[in-house]
Amino acid sequence: MSFDIQFFEAQPVGFQGFVCEVSGECVSPAECLACALAGAPGCEYGSPAIIHGITANMRAPGFSSRLAQAADFGFSATELLTCPRKYHLAQMHPWWEKPSQLYWAFRGTVMHSSAEAYATVDPLAVAEVRLFADFSLRKHKVAVHGAPDLMRYNPTKNGWELIDYKTIHEIADLHRHTCPYTGQVIAEMPFPLRGKSITCLWCGEKHAAEEIRIERIPFQPRGSHVRQLNIYATLIEANSDRLAERVNAQIAKAGWSLAVPSDAPVVGAELHYMSMKRPKRAPVAIWPLEERQALIGEHLERILQDELPPILDDPGDVWQCNYCALRQVCVEAHGGKVGKAALLEQMQTANAFDPQENLEVLGF
Repeated sequence: MSFDIQFFEAQPVGFQGFVCEVSGECVSPAECLACALAGAPGCEYGSPAIIHGITANMRAPGFSSRLAQAADFGFSATELLTCPRKYHLAQMHPWWEKPSQLYWAFRGTVMHSSAEAYATVDPLAVAEVRLFADFSLRKHKVAVHGAPDLMRYNPTKNGWELIDYKTIHEIADLHRHTCPYTGQVIAEMPFPLRGKSITCLWCGEKHAAEEIRIERIPFQPRGSHVRQLNIYATLIEANSDRLAERVNAQIAKAGWSLAVPSDAPVVGAELHYMSMKRPKRAPVAIWPLEERQALIGEHLERILQDELPPILDDPGDVWQCNYCALRQVCVEAHGGKVGKAALLEQMQTANAFDPQENLEVLGF
């Protein structure tokens, strides 16, 4: 028995396959799929649809630049917002990961398919259309691209509305834990810290629960998701004439007396978070065009480097290192610790932080 299932063309670098959940061995996507078809004993992720869905979402190195044929370089919105060091390492080294760590790639395809199905019955909607916009940086032409989940023209607001779907483990209010020394947010978690301690990556100190300011706040959209939608808004407005042409053709086919202007702006955006229990809509403010362009320019500067970018050193970003399939490669290239461990080591070495002085400044 054979199946005509096509995987991406294998390359010596980038995603190579999976780390087996049972044996810990590195296997190719085809080998993992064959195991799933044979029953995958002991593996909760041994579903053929899951393995194929994850693999179909993986992109080979250089994928974005090949899409943007007229530009010198190409980057997707997702690539722009990821760790620039990880992006470079993925172009230079092979990597494997457990299906459990890539399960998000399969879950995302479920809502994408639903959005595409909806767009076929709503003449005002467009789904999963890849949009491009060109930027100039250091005499290079750079194409930024993305495929928003769902775009819809709203006749009452005379503009485009944007929806992006995100899967999430749980939707709940958060508890914000604030450092008593720096006033910076240590963490936002579903539950408050009780009877334990937590290390602050802003001051380097380990704080007991009673030392921390804890407040309950409503569920918040993730900052990276907000930035992604603002990049998408820029892409939509750069392609508003193309989108208008497409939707006007759909409107004419439906027999409606309505026309979408070629310069319609983005007038609204929402993130729709989907847990296994319920959805949560989170409105997203669209920034002024100058701020969106500055965001794209900042991230292009970070990722378009001749040398390997430095390790992450922002306390708000180093959590990514815990989930990075290239962490060991990163450690070896750096020649030392990365992530939280590197940040704490740097603080201890500097020995320049005075907790008491900062407490007085903050009025504690």
